[in-house]
Amino acid sequence: MSTRQEPEDFDFMSALLLFGKYSDFKLRCQDVEFQLHKSVVCMQSPMFAAALDGNFTEAASSIIVAELFDLDTIKRLIQFFYIGDYDAERPSDTKKIILKLESTWEQKVTPSGTEILSAMSVAEQLSAHIDLNIAADYYQVPDLLKMTRDEVEKLLQHHWNASAFPEIFDRVSAVVADPKLQSIVTDAAARHLDELLELKEFRDLDCISDMTIKLLSSILETNKSVKTPKLKSPKSKSALKRKSTFQW
Repeated sequence: MSTRQEPEDFDFMSALLLFGKYSDFKLRCQDVEFQLHKSVVCMQSPMFAAALDGNFTEAASSIIVAELFDLDTIKRLIQFFYIGDYDAERPSDTKKIILKLESTWEQKVTPSGTEILSAMSVAEQLSAHIDLNIAADYYQVPDLLKMTRDEVEKLLQHHWNASAFPEIFDRVSAVVADPKLQSIVTDAAARHLDELLELKEFRDLDCISDMTIKLLSSILETNKSVKTPKLKSPKSKSALKRKSTFQW
């Protein structure tokens, strides 16, 4: 007996995604086609709207091929379009709907194996958020841009990992165009600068020159040498009382 969920078991937007009913265009990534809806996606992405409304082959075929991003990033992008959230750890799952491998929203163009993702490290989660930030910037999805920034900032604040940071810093400096995400990452580097300068992996990054390392080290040493001025101890009440007494 089939245990497949029926559309009424889900909310409206989740059912549209899960069952692909009334879909009017396809988004293809690698060997997977996603049955999507212009009214949902184009309202949130001027990039998709331009491709599907203009005089392009995508408009004629109603098929858009995502060549610049991996499959997991595209899954997260689609999740956001339909439920306003995404799962950084398991992009085939969501918090509001169950996405099964055989559901109609995800159709294999060619047979291929599907791996179940294991729990991700903080570094892997950061990479997932950053990849999605790049996709959100490319497809012009401002609300998703903000969400990815917030997720990266939370991870850097509450789950700091110095050994994993150089790779994240290098990736952001090389491929991220979002200036606000760049600021979040550089602010984290500034907060942990003394720790990072001890790491050879950070000092050897291509995006950081020897002169930059010397400058940062000098700034750090200067800041350490600046002593907080000592506050004068308050005078005792008796001393204040004596000072305020008139002398005749």
